[in-house]
Amino acid sequence: MKQQVYPRRIVFNHAYVLKHDAQRTYIYSREKITSEGRVGINQSWMTKIHPVYAMLLALLSEPLVWEEAVKEWAYFLDINSEEAAAILQPFLDRDEPFYSKYDGVVSQFPKNVIIDADKSFVPMESYQVEEFAYTKINMEQERAIYAPQTVVFMPDNACTTSCIYCYADRFTHPRLMDFSRVQSIIEECRKLRIVSFAITGGDIFVYKYWRELLNCMRDNRFSLGLLSTKTPVIDDQDVHFLKETGARIQFSLDTIEPNVCKNLLGMPPSYLEKVSHCFALFEQVGLKIQLATVLTPLNASMESIKKLYEYIKQFSCIDSWTLRTADKSLYSRKDFDTLRLSRKELGETDQAIKQLKTIEKELNISWDAENRKHYFQGTSGSKSFSGARCSANYSNIMILPDGKVTICEQLYWNPKYIIGDLTRQSIVEVWNSQHALELAFPKREKFRDVSPCKKCSLFDECYAYPNHCIVDVLKGYGADNDDFPDPRCSRAPSFLTELRVGQND
Repeated sequence: MKQQVYPRRIVFNHAYVLKHDAQRTYIYSREKITSEGRVGINQSWMTKIHPVYAMLLALLSEPLVWEEAVKEWAYFLDINSEEAAAILQPFLDRDEPFYSKYDGVVSQFPKNVIIDADKSFVPMESYQVEEFAYTKINMEQERAIYAPQTVVFMPDNACTTSCIYCYADRFTHPRLMDFSRVQSIIEECRKLRIVSFAITGGDIFVYKYWRELLNCMRDNRFSLGLLSTKTPVIDDQDVHFLKETGARIQFSLDTIEPNVCKNLLGMPPSYLEKVSHCFALFEQVGLKIQLATVLTPLNASMESIKKLYEYIKQFSCIDSWTLRTADKSLYSRKDFDTLRLSRKELGETDQAIKQLKTIEKELNISWDAENRKHYFQGTSGSKSFSGARCSANYSNIMILPDGKVTICEQLYWNPKYIIGDLTRQSIVEVWNSQHALELAFPKREKFRDVSPCKKCSLFDECYAYPNHCIVDVLKGYGADNDDFPDPRCSRAPSFLTELRVGQND
């Protein structure tokens, strides 16, 4: 009997998302998606494409037989079927990124943008051609035009511990938004096809509605990301809930020595007992966590680090350990000079951790003693700054507990950087507020003569590419010099104050 041949059915690969941005469209990969062996995808992908391509892909947001897909593209582009097939074919069976050109605009695509319908492994989104309408094309502007790409939410700025090195603003006690408003904000993010909605703190488990928050994020298809805490979760129901959600926990533990715990974290010895109980619960349900440790002169000795290491070794639930020195804070209650390690102390700490890394094969230990090597190195403006690109007001907003929106989580309620209020505005309105745009596109005439940026020949090029860490500027040069260069710039003044532990003698 002759085998029946079925027509090929194809569909847009919903491991990628199309997000319109008024004058261009972004295509990006979903967070935490694996292809499970069915089809390859490009992780962490994001590029701008011509909106016409987004319209064409929208026509394939649901499976179509090849011939029907060709007809749809031909009708939309007002061309014949042969021409439409020639345009569609390169998107199929493409196991590497590629580019395509329309109306003089080059668009970059990830691999496997269109796939066989039976290989689709992500719930399908419904796209309408009309949502990608545009009146002009702008592929050059770096800052997102219509809405941010990512959103970070601080549910509460409260915490379980009272760490002496804490960078958070613990002086402000805001009135928290009603959770119903938080829900509507998350839903708005979903409708805007925001890339990620992440949580920061304070401590997530201090927030009264943390379970409801995680459920709402899941319902709107946002990855829960990394939940950072210093709160020992002692309720086994909570631990089972976290396991079921697939949440990834980062527990911050700086010491197991009672006296250090009191002086560094402001916590009694019973806190450490609760931590051990919490880790035991994690082990019972098979919940893997990562550990984070901040080092100061109180806990950076070889003896202290080895004690903490021997403690960690008891728990198989801990699969990674990140150690770092404390950063300078804009809100510290303690003189930063008392938190810095001398170069000798830093060298001894570095030696102790490196010794542990040589003998430890299962626990992934992360540590970098050289934390100022990228300063004063950029010679060609912000594009040449090393390290992570600053996303503040370029692609990201930070929602504070009371609904105020700032450009960076470390700026908190500093009025100069508050760009809106989500208790009375939408995300789109905040992103396009006059103050947000003034901060995003600064004018040379607004800079003081004392600022090296004022007469810099790279000014226009440098500020057209948003990558200026205003927090480091404020930490390094003070609030009165907020128009100074990012310390990563080679033209930045050399009288930069110490920003991190371990840089003084």
